[in-house]
Amino acid sequence: MFKKIVIALDGSRRCDAAVDAVIAQADPGSRIVAVHVKTHAAEPALLEVVHAQTERLRAAGLPVEVDGSTTVMGDEANVIARVARRNEADVIVTATRGHAPLAGLLEGSVSQRLLHLADCPVLVIPHIDEAERAEVA
Repeated sequence: MFKKIVIALDGSRRCDAAVDAVIAQADPGSRIVAVHVKTHAAEPALLEVVHAQTERLRAAGLPVEVDGSTTVMGDEANVIARVARRNEADVIVTATRGHAPLAGLLEGSVSQRLLHLADCPVLVIPHIDEAERAEVA
């Protein structure tokens, strides 16, 4: 069990799987810090999803703090790693964007950067849509 967990939420539905992973790995004694890094003007729809995801964590009986940081595009991983370091996190939980490997390589990946920057383990929850799931099965 991880006691200090940082979860990176970007306002996308694919982060629901990351929330599920935190609920499965944490217990009521765990400390959860939800990080939402804003890179541009706050988009109300994204913030609503982040709020709903943090509320799911709370509904599971987990104490959640929210760290809403603002940064320039491309620096999200640095911010998340800094928050994890400041909170002495045991693990960072994040979701993949769901891009193909080439697109991730060209566009960059927050989860890939976190693997290099973080001082603690990074649990990356893959995005698999239903069409991909059917192909694998």
